[in-house]
Amino acid sequence: MRTEDLEELLAKFYDGKTDEQEEERLFAAFQHEQGLPARWQSEARLLNTWQQMKSCDVVCPSGLEERLASSIDRKAASAHFFFSSGRRLRRWAVAVAAVLLIGVGMGLFLTEVREGSSLPKDTFSDPDEAYRVLHATLMEVSAGLNSGMAHISEVCMDINRMNKECMNELKE
Repeated sequence: MRTEDLEELLAKFYDGKTDEQEEERLFAAFQHEQGLPARWQSEARLLNTWQQMKSCDVVCPSGLEERLASSIDRKAASAHFFFSSGRRLRRWAVAVAAVLLIGVGMGLFLTEVREGSSLPKDTFSDPDEAYRVLHATLMEVSAGLNSGMAHISEVCMDINRMNKECMNELKE
């Protein structure tokens, strides 16, 4: 048999598209491993093993079919019942509680926004008093920033001093 025909027949066999006559031709071509090229040795061993297995009678244990059918039926019955375990029931209850909590929270938030309680309101009726309080607040913020800037400038001076010392050490 030509190698092209053999390759085509092997491809059909691996795809499951061969009939019995083609399989017999294939088994006959690979029956003797010694005369085949090295690239066909693994296929020859596989097909010879396959041929040997076809001739063996396989005995299934008694009651295997009934046990498999009952196992499949049990699995199918448990898969259809959603609340079959306590863990699923708890998970479902927690999911419902979370949805309710989110719904109540959104309702409260939207009610608060619609009432306008989150909008800023005027706190002073006298503009002069508002100016004095704003001025005092800004002076306090400015004093805090200035003291922070003083600390930052001290740190910068320390860093510069350390850099100079390091550079002097490296030069020596």
